[in-house]
Amino acid sequence: MIWKDFEIINLPGKRTLLMFNGYTFAQTTKRHWYCSKRFKGCQARVFLSVDELNIVYCDVYHNHDPPVYRKAPDGCYLKIKS
Repeated sequence: MIWKDFEIINLPGKRTLLMFNGYTFAQTTKRHWYCSKRFKGCQARVFLSVDELNIVYCDVYHNHDPPVYRKAPDGCYLKIKS
């Protein structure tokens, strides 16, 4: 199965995350992205196709709720603290 409904989002400070199903993933290699809460024990991950246009593998069982982000006027996403 191939998934196309993800977005690469820009954060302040030139950081980027991959957003998929409301969860965010940090890039570890060119095509591999792990949950941004990995340091808290979440093992969710996604792998992109060679052309980086599709998700070709996903293990998206998270041990936490999704983060909340809002898009700022400049196009960057800001995390909303709960």
